[in-house]
Amino acid sequence: VAIDFLNTVEGVALTASQISCRPATPGGPSSRPIPSRLVDTANGGRTWTVEGRTAPPGAQLGAALVWVPRALVFVSPKIGWSELDSQLALTTDGGDTWHRVDLGQEPVVALQDAGGELFAVTSGHWQLWRADPSSLRWAPLSTIPVASGAVRFYTTIVFGPAQADAVVATSKYGDAAPQLSQTSDGGKSWQVVTDPCLSHWVTLMGLTEAPNGVIAVLCVGGAAAGSANHGFYVSTDRGRTWSRRAATTDLAHPGNSGLPLTDSYEVLTTPGSGRYFLETAYSLSVSSDGGRHWGLVRGIGDQFGGAGGFVPLDFVDPDHGWGLVSGQGIIATVDGLNWRWI
Repeated sequence: VAIDFLNTVEGVALTASQISCRPATPGGPSSRPIPSRLVDTANGGRTWTVEGRTAPPGAQLGAALVWVPRALVFVSPKIGWSELDSQLALTTDGGDTWHRVDLGQEPVVALQDAGGELFAVTSGHWQLWRADPSSLRWAPLSTIPVASGAVRFYTTIVFGPAQADAVVATSKYGDAAPQLSQTSDGGKSWQVVTDPCLSHWVTLMGLTEAPNGVIAVLCVGGAAAGSANHGFYVSTDRGRTWSRRAATTDLAHPGNSGLPLTDSYEVLTTPGSGRYFLETAYSLSVSSDGGRHWGLVRGIGDQFGGAGGFVPLDFVDPDHGWGLVSGQGIIATVDGLNWRWI
């Protein structure tokens, strides 16, 4: 239900299961559902070993915990944090024990690693927090400007990959225009920037930032019969101005950009300058020319069957990446283009 790779071979994950042993005869012995556990891999995700002995706070025993993004951020195979059900927990012994971490008694809505810096965001007062790598303690940095009445489900938060960069899109409703806020100094100051989706689109559906600081967004337009128009925009000046790279404005004549037309939750990711991945509920697409043209990735294409589009891809460099497809399995690439199920 969550993965975090430390390098090209080492990674940790959180498992959950709905499987439970049922008695063979009425009234016979039965067992509790299999609980959530921490697992790790030393071969790039091909095989996994159960390491943890207890479930982290927020985990529901026996519940698969699919569809809603869950977060793991580890600094070593033994030390790291989990975010489940808006609760933050720390383990220092590979999941044998977990300790609840209280960040201002407010729900945790984001947990990410940006260039080795560990950040979290809590809703309510919408605070940005940073962890001290030596003490493993968290301290508040600043208050993030958000849309009035912003809620977690309609919030997209991207840290890095530069340590000082973050972009936050918040909204009260799924079809309301979000407010975009950006920082380039590690959260000391924030600027509300222009939303490129305001002019011709309904709302923002995807957000990412490249290693060179280019911010990219995916806008969605009117939907019909499970399809929707889309626009892809980039900003090279921290969100002050935007340039449209690709768009589909007519479902009957989508043009040659190759942007997916699926009307579903979408995740936008960039592992390197000029290359973008777009994950929908049904497919994984890639653009290698800065978002101008898109196509299904080799090896995976449209094999998600409705289960994709909920968990971002996890890259440790531009070539090595993994994706967790809820209820389906893990996909991986070692060259940044060709993917396979592992």
